Amino acid sequence: MQTRVSVCLRSLALPLFIILLPLDIFLSKFDKKPVSDMIFGTELRSSNSVLSLIFAPALSLMLIGSAYFAPFLYNASYLLRPKVSVVSTKEVPISKKRNFDLFENYGSKSLLFMTFTDLDEGRFKVNPSYEIRRTKGSLIYRPIVSIWDKSLGLKGIFKINKRFDFYKLIKIVKDNYPLFDSFYPVLSREFNEFANITEDKEDLSISPVAQNELFELLTNSLLATPLGSLELLKKGRINIFPYLILKDRLFTLLGKENSQEIDFVQRGDELFIRTIFQDDFSDQYRERFFTYNELRPVIYEIVWEKNRFDKEVSEVFSANFFYKAKWGSKVIEESKQWEKDYLFNPISIVDFIGFKDFSPNGLKSFEKYLQDYYYQEGKDSFNQSSEYQKLFIASMQRIFVVWQLKMKESNVPFSKVTVKKYTDMMRALQLNDVKFFGVVDDKSL
Repeated sequence: MQTRVSVCLRSLALPLFIILLPLDIFLSKFDKKPVSDMIFGTELRSSNSVLSLIFAPALSLMLIGSAYFAPFLYNASYLLRPKVSVVSTKEVPISKKRNFDLFENYGSKSLLFMTFTDLDEGRFKVNPSYEIRRTKGSLIYRPIVSIWDKSLGLKGIFKINKRFDFYKLIKIVKDNYPLFDSFYPVLSREFNEFANITEDKEDLSISPVAQNELFELLTNSLLATPLGSLELLKKGRINIFPYLILKDRLFTLLGKENSQEIDFVQRGDELFIRTIFQDDFSDQYRERFFTYNELRPVIYEIVWEKNRFDKEVSEVFSANFFYKAKWGSKVIEESKQWEKDYLFNPISIVDFIGFKDFSPNGLKSFEKYLQDYYYQEGKDSFNQSSEYQKLFIASMQRIFVVWQLKMKESNVPFSKVTVKKYTDMMRALQLNDVKFFGVVDDKSL
């Protein structure tokens, strides 16, 4: 019993005995006992049994292995999730036999997005709208694209969810990873160059080489599971803990859902990281995606009402709507031409109702576009289902609410005639007044 207690105490005092090892070597030259034997009054002798020779190396290997897997105890409830595919989903080319007359430009500076599409030969309808909510007495609004699938009668939205700060995440990983500079040298160097950048600067673009290193960093963090750890080990990534930290913080921001799936998807001229999950609380299907070519990217979100075909509908919509898409700074540059030449499209309405630099002719041009667009879309809504018409009216009402606020803020002199025509169109739709839009009512025939 004394020997066993002595062994336990020796284990606890092992760091001290390692420091005193030179003294033990000195004492051995005079045939003296080691310091540990003198302190504990017992002498340790090695056993030459076969069992001990087998057990000791096996135990050592187990301890080394457990040390490698120990970081997985960090936030173990999210250990095996999410389901990850690191192979990017490529865009399927659109058939060249499509009717080119159906293709239109859609784009918004506010949404940092533009595209050229026929909306799957008119299967989908999109309209500008807003999310509006009241917080502490203030009205908060942000632009969205309202979506309608005519084939299945499903509604959805496309919007910016929030801006994502890779800079803060990478800083956490970098501070916890001594080998970060060795594995990601270019990313580390460019990261250090942003050290004095203020938090309000949004565009932190990085070079293609740094993008590739960030891509590797992200894929390694997604592989940080017990099953994927061997792949990390093959890459020489012995320290798993920094990748687990990145994975945890990444999905704390994106949302930790039990049924979540992660993949990489090409949309237009950008490769995005995409998360897919069913939101059982709100009964919705959600996709969130963001690029990794900058350190403060935008997180886009597509939301569909839950349906047995919601994922398939989202895939078809995305394949058509985002096929020729451009994003971010490219849209900012393109929008300068829109504002200079007063080039409008349905989604850019959310930009121009608050535009402050109209020339007199430019304002007249926008007012005419606004009237023509909503008259034609209002007229067409009578050929759609009643559900779509309700959705369209709601979009018009939200646009009008924000338009009123913008007019007060910017003092843009929109004509009373334009405002009245807009409200008259909303009223005619609410009253189902088909004659206002020049539509022949079948019931009157």
